[in-house]
Amino acid sequence: MALSPLTEQEEAVLVGRVLAGHSAAFGELIDAHSEWMMRVAFRMTRNEATSEEMVQEAFFKTWKSLDHWQPKARLSTWIYRILMNLCIDLARKQQIHLVAPSDDDGTNKMGEDGRDLIENHDIKERVWQAIEQLPSRQKAAFILCQYEGHSMAEAADIMASSIGAIESLLIRAKMALRKTLANTAKDYIGETPITKKIKTT
Repeated sequence: MALSPLTEQEEAVLVGRVLAGHSAAFGELIDAHSEWMMRVAFRMTRNEATSEEMVQEAFFKTWKSLDHWQPKARLSTWIYRILMNLCIDLARKQQIHLVAPSDDDGTNKMGEDGRDLIENHDIKERVWQAIEQLPSRQKAAFILCQYEGHSMAEAADIMASSIGAIESLLIRAKMALRKTLANTAKDYIGETPITKKIKTT
């Protein structure tokens, strides 16, 4: 899944210019990456001010360590890793729950039956409460693969992990959600498209 509107070559050229002392080139990198970074940070924190702080800190860390970037990995993937780690660390330090994305309520991946279900406010709240209870790394992997549309290989790259570890995180996350949501949604309408999806994906 493409994050940056820039090509890999364009990113590398801009990085070269930044390292050569052209600070304006970093402004171009910020412009190219800000939109998707804000989206990801908000999906993780559900707080606009906190999202802005996370994005600013990610850019600062990128600026400070840009000379360590290796062209074998895309710059956007490297920045994504920095941002996700900041969000996860924040959750651990403040002992808060990262919140799953709800700007589209996840219905883009659930089909018409899912849309009908999510329209029920009470069930929607219970779904997000279940996701909020996931451990931070399980939640991060789940958001990356289920809502940001990344493959397990891409998620592994972003989280500096292995495909096997990501697969394990997803399995544990889905097992936990399946258990919680089966008890939740079946109270209303029996087995739901959400629990079916978690069982089969």
